[in-house]
Amino acid sequence: MGEIVGAGIVAHVPTIMLPEEVRLEINDGKEITLVPGLKRLRSEVLDRLEPDTIVILDTHWESTFEHIITSAERREGKFTSHELPRGMRQIPYDMPGDPELANALQGLAEGRDDTWVLASDDPCLPVFYGTINIWSHLGKGERWASVSINQCGQTEDFLLLGELLGEADDSLLGAHRESDEDVVELAGFGARDEVFERAGEARDVVAGFLVSAWRAVIKHTDEPHTEGQLRVRALDPELVWLAHEHEPWRPRTV
Repeated sequence: MGEIVGAGIVAHVPTIMLPEEVRLEINDGKEITLVPGLKRLRSEVLDRLEPDTIVILDTHWESTFEHIITSAERREGKFTSHELPRGMRQIPYDMPGDPELANALQGLAEGRDDTWVLASDDPCLPVFYGTINIWSHLGKGERWASVSINQCGQTEDFLLLGELLGEADDSLLGAHRESDEDVVELAGFGARDEVFERAGEARDVVAGFLVSAWRAVIKHTDEPHTEGQLRVRALDPELVWLAHEHEPWRPRTV
C-alpha cells in the first residue's frame, strides 16, 4: 500500500533564492548554511526515499475556514512574491501535481462534520513562496501538492488532516494507482523567532539579523518558553539543526 515515508520542517527563508554572490556578500563571504543543508536533504534523504509525491504545508498560504489542497495536473508559470518582489521575482516553475491524492483527501472529508477540505484545480489559484522556494531547491520530477494553513484550525484539526492524508494515499492503491505510492510531507517554515526592525531601519540590519535571530533560537531551545519551542523540546530530540549554524544544537547534559 502507499504510505507517508517522511515528514519534515523545512526553511523557505527568502535569502535562499538570492544569487550565490549576493548570499556571500551579505554573510561575510560565507554561504548561508540553509543552501547546502537543502542540497544534503535532497541527496541524503529524498534521493534515498524516492517519494512519488511531496506535499507542502505552505505557511504563507492562509485559508479562512477550510483546508485547501491543490489538485491541478500541473502548475507552471513565473512567480513574483507580493511580499518581497525585490528578491523573489520572475522565478520560473513547472510542478507536476497529484490530483488523485487531492481528490481522495477531499472525498474522505465529505460527509464529516469535523473537517472541511477543498481540492482545487483552479488555474488562477496563486502559488506562494513557501512552496516555490522549497521546490526550487528540492524538486526533482516528483508530483507536488500544496496545502493551505487554515487560520481557524486548532491542533486537533491539523492532526485529523494528516490522518486523512495518510488514509487518502492508502485508498488509491488498486483503484487509481498501478503501484505503491510514497508521500513525503514537508512543512514550509519561515522563522517564527524573527524580530523585524522598523521599516526605516531595516536596510542596515536585514542581513545581520539572520544570524543573530537564530543564535537566539539556540538559547531558547535550551530555555524554551514559546509554544513552538516547548513542542520541539517535548519531542526529546537528540539534536536540532538550526539555520546559519554549522553544528546542531544538542540538549545539555548534567
